[in-house]
Order: sequence, then C-alpha cells, then structure tokens
Amino acid sequence: MNLLRLKRELRSYMDANVPVQLISAPGLGKSETVDQAVKDFSRQDNAEWGIATVLAAAYTPPDVFGYLVPTDRVIERADGTTETVKTSEFTMPPWMISDDGRPMNSFKRGIVFFDEWDKVEPDTKKALANVLLNGAAGRHRTHRGIGFVTAANRAEDRSGSTKEFDFIINRRAELHIRPDVGSWEDWAVRNDVPPTFTAFAVRRPEIVFSGRVPDKQGPYCTPRSLVKSSQLCVAGGHLDTQTGNFVGLGDEDAETTLNEKLSGLMGPEATNELLIWARLKTEVPEFVEIVADPSKAKIPTKMDAKMLVAYDCAHRIDVANANKVVEYMLRMGAEHQMVFGVASVKRNFRLLQTKAFVNDFIPRNQGIISLVGMN
Repeated sequence: MNLLRLKRELRSYMDANVPVQLISAPGLGKSETVDQAVKDFSRQDNAEWGIATVLAAAYTPPDVFGYLVPTDRVIERADGTTETVKTSEFTMPPWMISDDGRPMNSFKRGIVFFDEWDKVEPDTKKALANVLLNGAAGRHRTHRGIGFVTAANRAEDRSGSTKEFDFIINRRAELHIRPDVGSWEDWAVRNDVPPTFTAFAVRRPEIVFSGRVPDKQGPYCTPRSLVKSSQLCVAGGHLDTQTGNFVGLGDEDAETTLNEKLSGLMGPEATNELLIWARLKTEVPEFVEIVADPSKAKIPTKMDAKMLVAYDCAHRIDVANANKVVEYMLRMGAEHQMVFGVASVKRNFRLLQTKAFVNDFIPRNQGIISLVGMN
C-alpha cells in the first residue's frame, strides 16, 4: 500500500477498532502520513481528533502503566463508618496524553501512535499488548473512539528490530508500505518542501526511494533525510528561499561546507547528486523574471530543468500573480503544465477559483480536476 492510499484507508481500521502496524523501509514518511491523516479526519468530522505520538522504543514496562504515587483514599468499613487510608495508585500513563498535553479521552476520536515499535524490548511489548488490543493498562482505559497505530521497519533494515509475538500479530492488521514517489510528492508540496528538493526526489527516485540501507552504517538518503537536509539548508542560510538557489555554489569554501553538512545527513553520494541537480537552477529563469515578463522569460531546454521550474512556479504562485505564472507555464509542454498545476492546487486550492485557472489553464489541462480530486 502506498501512503496516499493509507491516508484514505486508515480511518476504516480506526472505525472498526482494529489496531494496525505500518511496516516499511526507514524514512518513507509513515509518521508524517499518520499525523496528516488525523488532520484530514478532523476536517471531515468538523471536530478535532487527538493524537498522542509515542517513541515506543524509549518505553520501559513502568511507562506503560503510569507511576505509583501515594494517595489518600476514603474507604467504608463493614459497619458503615469510614476511614482514610494511604494507598498507592498509578498516575495516568504518558501514552494517554495527546501531543498538545490533553488527555486522549477528552477527544471524541483520536489515535495513539507508537512509533519505532519494532525496536521495543520484548517485555515492554508484552506490557503494551493490552494497550494496543483493548486500550487499557491497569485501571486506565481509553474509550472506543481512540484507535491505535504502530510503525516499524523491516527486519532486513538493520534497525535493531526485536522479537514479535504471535498473540499480538493475530489481533492486529499489518500494512506494508511501499516506496511511492507520488505519495511523498503530495505531502511535500502541501508542506512547502523547497522545490529544488521536491523536484530532485521526483526525478531521482532511485536515490531517494531506493528502500535500501547501506552495507556499512552511516548517513544515507531517504525521503526523511532529504527533508531534514532541506531544513538544514534553510536554517543555515545555504538556500535562498526567495529564489530557491543554493548559496555559495562556485565558492570553494562555501561549497565544501555545504557538502560536508549535507553528507552528514544523506551521505556523500546522494549529496553529490543533489548538488549536480542544484546547478540546473542556473539554467532556469528567476521567478521575478517570470512574473515581470511571462511571454519572454526563458524556457529551459533540458527536461530536468523544466521539471525544476515547474515545481519552483508551483511553490511560489499565489492568487495575486496567478495570471502571470499561468501564462508562462502554458508555454511549457503538457507534462510540465500538469506537474505545475497539480502541485500548485495541492498547496493552495483557492487557485482553482482564479480567472487564470478557470479561463486559461483548466481548458487546456482538464485532467487536473480528476488528479487533484483523487488525492
């Protein structure tokens, strides 16, 4: 199952009160998809779903039940009199607290998400079994509207996976998530991943979505490490967010620093390929040039460069400049027009209401409605 289909189908498992385990290679976006699904469910129901994201690998058995604290409790004797006695009771366990600090039972619907499940120690998995299957640990219990999802890597991913138990496996569903460029692209354009990185992932899936771990341990490229690399570039001033260009290409010292920093996240091979890709940016017009004169702005000749400018325009278009950007993109071929159109509308659905889309773009790209509607 790919991530787009997972986002659509996850609710059926939650409605049926069936816990589900998501299994894939590292870094494909399972956690982000569950988080996005919860937001989608909230919009569908017009009522907020809660989510508690738990790094399950860091749990020990006591974390499952809460923590014993002394409590004064009034008890009634057989003769009808009362007595205050000191007892020990478990606090509400941390998995029952949402990411924003509210009890999960305060939400009508919600998901408790145990990430890195495969790395949980066996004794802790046993302790969590009743939580997954019945939403209960000791006297604490979630109501039926709260569902449970776990995420795990495959045993061959060398991620420290521990023993699974058949009595849990037989009571939950397993979904194997396959690498899928389209699902990740959908997430990336909705979450403003810089277009240089988005286009690189789409055009070089054999690097970003290989699903393989290196023979020797060390940094390597996955969708997750690619996004973290983009965030590092923005935070470190290595990427000009106005133009989408890397800063310092051609400057030996700046390029060495950038190479070392990116290699520490995604490995030297992928970093080298990304920087080669980034140099394509010199072959595409700046966005300000496109908006200033869409009829004369340069159209790249290389297919990769056209893809890059399509994502760049999709990343920067808004209602105010839509007519200029659409005029330019209509000078492109049909393939790149569609890439631009779908990515633009996923970022900002209001663009479909602009004159530029209604009168100019959609009549020449009618398939955009079905493609956006499917996602």
